[in-house]
Amino acid sequence: MNSANEGMILMSTEVNGLYYLPEASGAARATDTNRGTPTTSTSGGVTVAVLEGRNGALPDIRDPWQQCLAAAPDHQQLFSFEYFSAWLRYDARGGRWSGETRLLLAHDCDGELVGILPLACRRYGLLRVWMLAGPYEPLRGFVCHRRLAAEVAEGFARQLVSMHGWLQAVRLGPIDTSFPEVALLMEHIQRLTGRLASFVTPAAVYVANVPTTVAQLQERTRASRSLSRIASRQRRLEREEGMRIGRYTNPTGERLRGVLEECRLVESRSWLASAPDGRLRFDTDEQLNFWRHICDRDPSARRDIDFWVVYLGQKPVAFDVVITLGTVRHLYAGQYDDDYAKYGLGWMLWMAYTQDGVERGVRTIDMGTGSVEYKQQAGGAVFDVRRDACLLPGGVFGTLVAKMLSSGRWRRLWGRVRQWRRTGLTGILTVAASPQTGMVVVNASDDLVATPVLFVMLQALVAVV
Repeated sequence: MNSANEGMILMSTEVNGLYYLPEASGAARATDTNRGTPTTSTSGGVTVAVLEGRNGALPDIRDPWQQCLAAAPDHQQLFSFEYFSAWLRYDARGGRWSGETRLLLAHDCDGELVGILPLACRRYGLLRVWMLAGPYEPLRGFVCHRRLAAEVAEGFARQLVSMHGWLQAVRLGPIDTSFPEVALLMEHIQRLTGRLASFVTPAAVYVANVPTTVAQLQERTRASRSLSRIASRQRRLEREEGMRIGRYTNPTGERLRGVLEECRLVESRSWLASAPDGRLRFDTDEQLNFWRHICDRDPSARRDIDFWVVYLGQKPVAFDVVITLGTVRHLYAGQYDDDYAKYGLGWMLWMAYTQDGVERGVRTIDMGTGSVEYKQQAGGAVFDVRRDACLLPGGVFGTLVAKMLSSGRWRRLWGRVRQWRRTGLTGILTVAASPQTGMVVVNASDDLVATPVLFVMLQALVAVV
């Protein structure tokens, strides 16, 4: 281990009109090229090895990893060695995280690395859940060669189905199934086993018809009463209060540190800071170190991380962080100073980074989840591409639990209990009192899987006995 980094069913080449994948290649000759690795399996012309790690570390395979990434599609270009190293080091340590990692590596018949799927472990009592690494959809996924997606996905699916046993589960989500390799992986797992349970997750909002020229964007802005009003307000603020919007692309060193502190200041004065379920992204030193690690150590020609900051005079009052991968731009985070809520600063930022995207050939903007009403003003539409799924422990109970968790009745119960954040005595009493099934699903961030799995397995065991 490197102590410096502590811690099939062939689908269409177009998926939901958002991402594209060249036609998968034919099956290659199967051969074992990973002798001596802890676990190996062969499927679809690739050999999959599993490497175990501790303390949130990855093995020192930076060079072959980056070579594999170079052959991957644009939408995977965020998933570099440094990206996952930073996430494991700063986000996936402490609390329920055990520090254990599993790295699935796919090699072709010539021994070339053609796929990488990293997992990190969380413990819930006796249950161990192997989570697909990464912050959140759609910035969670895995790397695979652009022409071997079907073979790599099948090899990973077979390995995931076979490698865990009783009281171990694999959580594949929340994740964006508009990534073709992700959709292939889910299809293969579903075909191989009945132990894959699907969960409800909010739909994504995309602007999938970004104008191709700045003139078209300006015409769309003029045609919208609200956007034209925002543009007029922006011109007045620029003239009267010295407002300006700064853009920082892949900043490093002192500039990066200054921008991160400005984001932290704005976020601390936003509505999110006082919200009961607010999830700050620039609050702790660990969160800031995540960005320092990526931007300082991982320059890439095929992805951009842009920090857009609104200033009134010298005071930062709003920001957006967008990540551009090929022709798709993702809004990762954004907030505004609550004292300036009436100014519409978020829309001013949207117009700025959308115009910049038009000039750089961006065709799709991912606006995240949540309310779609105001996002429709910018051309946003709902795409049902977000999925949460869990590959449950082996045996008859795992199959039974998967079927129960994926049923329509469970989906109806979901809305009744999504405000819960932990079970405790209240959860136990509600389970006993539930008029439909005597069981509930609890939406509690990463506790999403552990609680329903444990409850349903207990209920199933009692029913069988």
